[in-house]
Amino acid sequence: MWLFMMAIFGGLCLLVGVPVGLVLGLLLRPVRRQWIHVVAFFAVPSMVLWAVFGFDPFGGVLALSIGAAAAAGRLAVCRDVEIASAIGPGSGVQ
Repeated sequence: MWLFMMAIFGGLCLLVGVPVGLVLGLLLRPVRRQWIHVVAFFAVPSMVLWAVFGFDPFGGVLALSIGAAAAAGRLAVCRDVEIASAIGPGSGVQ
Protein backbone atom coordinates (compact mmCIF):
# COMPACT_ATOMS: atom_id res chain seq x y z
CA MET A 1 0.00 0.00 0.00
CA TRP A 2 2.84 2.38 0.88
CA LEU A 3 4.55 1.78 -2.48
CA PHE A 4 1.26 2.37 -4.29
CA MET A 5 0.73 5.70 -2.50
CA MET A 6 4.31 6.79 -3.25
CA ALA A 7 3.83 5.98 -6.93
CA ILE A 8 0.54 7.89 -7.12
CA PHE A 9 1.81 11.01 -5.35
CA GLY A 10 5.17 10.84 -7.11
CA GLY A 11 3.40 10.77 -10.46
CA LEU A 12 1.16 13.64 -9.39
CA CYS A 13 4.24 15.61 -8.41
CA LEU A 14 5.81 15.05 -11.82
CA LEU A 15 2.64 15.85 -13.74
CA VAL A 16 1.61 18.95 -11.77
CA GLY A 17 4.52 20.15 -9.66
CA VAL A 18 7.31 20.25 -12.21
CA PRO A 19 5.45 22.31 -14.85
CA VAL A 20 4.03 24.68 -12.21
CA GLY A 21 7.48 25.14 -10.64
CA LEU A 22 9.13 25.81 -14.00
CA VAL A 23 6.52 28.36 -15.07
CA LEU A 24 6.56 30.03 -11.66
CA GLY A 25 10.35 30.22 -11.69
CA LEU A 26 10.38 31.81 -15.14
CA LEU A 27 7.65 34.31 -14.25
CA LEU A 28 9.44 35.35 -11.04
CA ARG A 29 12.81 35.90 -12.69
CA PRO A 30 12.48 39.69 -12.98
CA VAL A 31 11.21 40.02 -9.37
CA ARG A 32 14.07 41.04 -7.08
CA ARG A 33 12.34 40.81 -3.68
CA GLN A 34 12.90 37.30 -2.38
CA TRP A 35 9.93 37.33 0.01
CA ILE A 36 7.61 37.59 -3.02
CA HIS A 37 9.19 34.39 -4.34
CA VAL A 38 8.57 32.62 -1.02
CA VAL A 39 4.92 33.74 -0.89
CA ALA A 40 4.36 32.74 -4.52
CA PHE A 41 5.93 29.32 -3.97
CA PHE A 42 3.49 28.84 -1.07
CA ALA A 43 0.33 30.21 -2.68
CA VAL A 44 0.50 28.85 -6.23
CA PRO A 45 1.19 25.16 -5.45
CA SER A 46 -1.37 25.26 -2.64
CA MET A 47 -4.10 26.62 -4.89
CA VAL A 48 -3.28 24.37 -7.84
CA LEU A 49 -3.17 21.20 -5.76
CA TRP A 50 -6.30 22.11 -3.84
CA ALA A 51 -8.07 22.42 -7.20
CA VAL A 52 -6.58 19.09 -8.34
CA PHE A 53 -7.90 17.38 -5.18
CA GLY A 54 -11.40 18.76 -5.76
CA PHE A 55 -11.57 21.45 -3.06
CA ASP A 56 -12.31 18.99 -0.25
CA PRO A 57 -10.97 19.56 3.31
CA PHE A 58 -8.42 16.71 3.15
CA GLY A 59 -7.14 18.02 -0.19
CA GLY A 60 -6.88 21.50 1.30
CA VAL A 61 -4.76 20.32 4.21
CA LEU A 62 -2.58 18.27 1.89
CA ALA A 63 -2.23 21.19 -0.54
CA LEU A 64 -1.29 23.59 2.28
CA SER A 65 1.37 21.20 3.55
CA ILE A 66 2.85 20.85 0.06
CA GLY A 67 2.76 24.63 -0.40
CA ALA A 68 4.47 25.11 2.96
CA ALA A 69 7.18 22.63 1.94
CA ALA A 70 7.71 24.46 -1.36
CA ALA A 71 7.94 27.82 0.45
CA ALA A 72 10.37 26.40 3.01
CA GLY A 73 12.54 25.07 0.21
CA ARG A 74 12.50 28.43 -1.54
CA LEU A 75 13.27 30.22 1.74
CA ALA A 76 16.23 27.92 2.32
CA VAL A 77 17.95 29.08 -0.88
CA CYS A 78 17.21 32.81 -0.51
CA ARG A 79 20.69 33.65 0.77
CA ASP A 80 22.28 31.71 -2.11
CA VAL A 81 20.53 33.87 -4.71
CA GLU A 82 22.77 36.31 -6.54
CA ILE A 83 20.93 39.32 -7.97
CA ALA A 84 22.62 40.61 -11.10
CA SER A 85 21.76 43.86 -12.81
CA ALA A 86 20.79 43.70 -16.46
CA ILE A 87 22.73 46.90 -17.04
CA GLY A 88 26.46 46.47 -16.87
CA PRO A 89 29.53 45.34 -18.74
CA GLY A 90 28.66 43.00 -21.58
CA SER A 91 24.93 43.72 -21.51
CA GLY A 92 24.98 46.04 -24.50
CA VAL A 93 23.27 48.83 -22.51
CA GLN A 94 25.24 51.94 -21.65
